[in-house]
Amino acid sequence: PRFAPDGNSVAYNRDGRQIRVVDIASGDDRLVAEGQLWVYPFTLTEPLVWSPDGEWLAWLATDERMFSNVWIAPAAGGEARRASGLAKSFAGSIAWSPDGEFIAFDVTEDRTVFVHVSKADGSEPRRLAEGMLPCWTVDGRAILFNQGQLPTIATMDVDSGNSRLLVPESAGEPSRQQMFEYLFCLSPAVSPDGARILFTKMSAAQSGDRSGMSQEIWTMAANGGDRRRVTR
Repeated sequence: PRFAPDGNSVAYNRDGRQIRVVDIASGDDRLVAEGQLWVYPFTLTEPLVWSPDGEWLAWLATDERMFSNVWIAPAAGGEARRASGLAKSFAGSIAWSPDGEFIAFDVTEDRTVFVHVSKADGSEPRRLAEGMLPCWTVDGRAILFNQGQLPTIATMDVDSGNSRLLVPESAGEPSRQQMFEYLFCLSPAVSPDGARILFTKMSAAQSGDRSGMSQEIWTMAANGGDRRRVTR
C-alpha cells in the first residue's frame, strides 16, 4: 500500500489483479485499473507509485508472455495507458520526477538491467545507463541509481547524459582500497531538502553474535562526501 501525497487516501494492489484507492476518512474504495500486475518477489520494490501531485498512479503490468511494462492511470479512475513500450523486457522500480512530467524505471534486457526515462505519457523514451533502482534528485535534474555487480551509487545528469560514481569530487580517483568504501551501497533515497542521500550498505558483520553480511543504514552529502553510519 502507498499513501497519497496528501495523506488522505491509500493506493494498493488487490490479489495481483486490481489497483485500488481507498479514502481513509470515508472508507470509499474505488477501482483504478485491472490487469495482470507485476508483484514481489519478481521486483525488489513495490511497483506502485503516486505522482507528486497525487493525480496519477504508476504500476507494472505484464502481458501474456510475462514481460512487464509501466502503466499509468488517473487516481480518480479513468483510462489506463502504457507509459513504456518495451518488447521482451522486464520493467522494474518506478520513480516519478518531482514535477511529475517524467518517469524513470529500470528494465532487464537480455540479462542486463538499464535505467530508462520517458515522459509520463510514454513519449520521448531514452535508455540512460546500465543500472537499477533509480531515484530523482529534488530539483529533477539528475537521477541516482545503483550500478555494477558489486553495487555502487552513481548519478546521471538527465539532460546531458553525463554520469559519475557518487564519491567526493575532492577525493580524486579512489584507490582500490578506498573503492571498497563505495561498494555494496544500495537503494539511494534523497532527503526532502536535497542535502543528503540515504542508502543501505552491505558489509561483513563485525559483532561476535552475528555472521555473514550485515546491512546497515547510512547517509552521505549530496556530493558523496560526509558519509555517516546511522544504524549499528
